[in-house]
Amino acid sequence: MNVETIDYQSPAASAALHRSLRDTGFAVLANHPIAKDRIADIYDRWGDFFCT
Repeated sequence: MNVETIDYQSPAASAALHRSLRDTGFAVLANHPIAKDRIADIYDRWGDFFCT
């Protein structure tokens, strides 16, 4: 399985993200505007949810 790394700032990002999600169910999104603290908070909340 080839999980694509998609550059959020690329003009082709939308099509590439769609293709990767359709073909594999996954994608790595690079150069996105989401703060690292926000991502860490989301992972913490997922962990809390799945531990209960």
